[in-house]
Amino acid sequence: MKIVSILDVDNRCVYTSCKGLITLEDFLSYHQTTWGKSELYGFNELFDAREGDFSGIYFSDLLTVAKQASGLITLAPDSRAAIVITPAQDELGQFYQAAKSLINTPTRETQLFFDIDAARDWLG
Repeated sequence: MKIVSILDVDNRCVYTSCKGLITLEDFLSYHQTTWGKSELYGFNELFDAREGDFSGIYFSDLLTVAKQASGLITLAPDSRAAIVITPAQDELGQFYQAAKSLINTPTRETQLFFDIDAARDWLG
């Protein structure tokens, strides 16, 4: 799998990492396989995108991803997602943040980071 999630039940956090060429289908599958589990309601997430190749992702795909995420019942409004990216991924990351803000559905807080330790600190 290109997007892999590991659950940390004790800390109520999902650790997700990306490797290789990531497509829209990979994101849609990740939403279903990881966040389709009702027992994850309220979990935070550390999403490490640094090893992912997002050259096949278009801005319109990020609108689709944001829309699908807004419909997931496991993403509690009081939970957080720290997304760790490289500087080269910043434009896509910023667009995803903007796409999320256009959807009028309460959803978890999301923040972009270039440093994984800063992301962990923000998650608590």
